[in-house]
Amino acid sequence: MRVLIITFCVLYLLATVTGAGTPTAPKGHPKVSKTKSVEKTLIRRVVERYRRFGGVGRPVNDSKVVLQIEYGLQLIQVLDIDENKQILRSNCWSMYRWNDSLLQWNPSDYGNVTEIRLFPQVIWTPDIQLYNFADERIVEHRIARVVVQYTGETLWVPQALFKSACQVTITFFPFDTQVCTLEFGSWTYDVSQMDLSWWRPDKMTAPMPYVDFSDYVPSNEWRTYGELERDLPHENRTKQMKSLKRYRERNQTIGGKVILKRYPVLCYRIRLIRNPSFYVFILVIPCILLSTLTIVVFWLPPESPAKMMLGKCTSISL
Repeated sequence: MRVLIITFCVLYLLATVTGAGTPTAPKGHPKVSKTKSVEKTLIRRVVERYRRFGGVGRPVNDSKVVLQIEYGLQLIQVLDIDENKQILRSNCWSMYRWNDSLLQWNPSDYGNVTEIRLFPQVIWTPDIQLYNFADERIVEHRIARVVVQYTGETLWVPQALFKSACQVTITFFPFDTQVCTLEFGSWTYDVSQMDLSWWRPDKMTAPMPYVDFSDYVPSNEWRTYGELERDLPHENRTKQMKSLKRYRERNQTIGGKVILKRYPVLCYRIRLIRNPSFYVFILVIPCILLSTLTIVVFWLPPESPAKMMLGKCTSISL
């Protein structure tokens, strides 16, 4: 009898330990599936294939093909204009679109998955930089994933805090207007390898040679015509400044020969109109009042004590 009781206790302890080692999902929580995600499988295969064949060089099948890059600039906020250092600080979204033939797949083979997200470090990305850069930081972009379609169309929209050189003229301060230009272009690829074109919101619209103000946060100090016309089609915009495309030419010595190379540059222009209300209240109106008091001093009789007191008060106020 004692043997049976001991055996029963041992079996009960073993069952209790075994049950505690196998956790169960709490009520209300879905069970974790052990099947592999089709999207994860697709991403892993695309990245592995890219490491083998596309890690170096432009994503083209023929080295003579010119890679087309759509680039757009969306202004989110004008942070500051330093008149002394002549620097514009802006919060922007840089918009890139290009086609990568190595990032294609058949959606029917992967559960009809038509797009994936990848980190920009694992694929080729264009080396478009701000030419009139005026920042101590080397990298201005924040990390943002790249959206890849099954056709190879690649979309990348990182956020950036730009500090660009801007020639500031304060002749008519505080009723001045400034025009700042942000110049973007490839750092290493000339026009025979990579060309830049204006951003298109979708394939059915024409290229937009303007700064995008669709998500612009208004500034208390600066106004722009872009925020006033952001709801208009860019073909009907009359006040917002149109951006320019030009080419920079550089002579390079290759194999003992001097070769002229041309680099495409997109120049996005922004016209900023200062809001003078703040400066009118703290500068213009006080100066007008003090000037009026100075004239009143000459109206008072010379023997009047108020004339000397008013003159002293005016001098102290200045």
